[in-house]
Amino acid sequence: FEFNTKNDLEDLPTTWGGYDKFPLRAKFFHREKKPIVAMSGKFHTSWGEFGGFKSPDAIKFEAASMIAFGSRCNFGDQLHPLGRMDKQTYENIASAYEYIEKIEQYGIGGVPVATLGIVPSFELAADEGLARVLMEEQIDFDICLPGDDLRRFETIVIPSVAGLIDPMRLELEVFLGNGGRVVTLGDGILDADEQPALRCNATYNGPGQFDMDFTALTDGGDRPRELPNTPFLNYSSALRFTPGPDAEIIAWVHEPYFSRTYAKYCGHQNSPFRPEPAGHPAAFRSENLTVFAHALDRMYYAHGAIAHRAFFASVLRPQHPNPMIDVALPSAGRVSLLHQPDERRYVAHLLYGPPISRGRCSVIEDLVPIRNVRVRLALPVEVASLTLVPDEIELKSQRTTPTDSLAGTVNTVEAIVPEFTGHCAVVARY
Repeated sequence: FEFNTKNDLEDLPTTWGGYDKFPLRAKFFHREKKPIVAMSGKFHTSWGEFGGFKSPDAIKFEAASMIAFGSRCNFGDQLHPLGRMDKQTYENIASAYEYIEKIEQYGIGGVPVATLGIVPSFELAADEGLARVLMEEQIDFDICLPGDDLRRFETIVIPSVAGLIDPMRLELEVFLGNGGRVVTLGDGILDADEQPALRCNATYNGPGQFDMDFTALTDGGDRPRELPNTPFLNYSSALRFTPGPDAEIIAWVHEPYFSRTYAKYCGHQNSPFRPEPAGHPAAFRSENLTVFAHALDRMYYAHGAIAHRAFFASVLRPQHPNPMIDVALPSAGRVSLLHQPDERRYVAHLLYGPPISRGRCSVIEDLVPIRNVRVRLALPVEVASLTLVPDEIELKSQRTTPTDSLAGTVNTVEAIVPEFTGHCAVVARY
């Protein structure tokens, strides 16, 4: 990309994999420090669809999402061979651009900021599965690559691909030694030789021996309401570790009676779980390193089980106690925190536009109001004011005494967004 003057990110979310691809790509390409242009279309499906239309609300939401992740907007059409512009197409697009005129100054030129970093594996299921879990939990993140200055992060998550730690092992060891926290998923804890890449106070005994298994939480701590009080299914098996005496066990694996084959089966799908734990953990912690034995990212990408997302988030949050943005939204809500240093402001974008699966398309049709949303910002500056955009309403805020974190002094400010439909932004000026 070194010769590009800008980066065009082509994305047609209705049929090209959904609305969660663009945010991850935008965060990655912001590293190039070049303008980003999101390239979408007016089509219901994809390029070349004469007479196909997204709804005006869908185009408006998609355009707002582009701005929210720091991108410029571009919506394509295909000209009829008669050379006549289609009036309906541009009426639909116009309604979106009327809104963009009100908010574009709060997105274009902004850069994503977060104290949670994820190391991309460039494997689709691992990266997008992890990103979906985080976005659905409104846990904002940025991209972390070998050679980066890790001091801006509080927590770093490694997806389920072996060897990712190898080129940054020394940096991660220093990061852990300085109080940083690392969370690994599945094979992410392993080096290229399939041995633990970081000291984890456990002996690695190899991959799982069954086609699937189950997770049961230990009795300590609060159990999220989404997690069943019984072993829950994993669609692939866990890495097997024997934890050391000082390891904190978060959850145990329960193995099935057998792998389902033509010779052995019980019911229409997987075998049931054994009542006793297998003796190896589903998740454990050694000092500042947390290890998930399952590839929860890949499983969530393929199956979308709420229990897997809730399990991961409930373990991650105590290891990431100082997120720069904390928002309470339904799972279809998305957040993005941008910094515009030249304007001396941070901008917290909130989005809510649940797509519905219809045939082969993800369709956004119903943008419903969301009310009384708590927004908490933890920033390295003293905030002078909070303004709700595009309404330009000054928000009443509550502030706490500045505190010290791994990334430096943090000033916390909290406010309530009374209502928004589709998109809004909270502008924190300093």
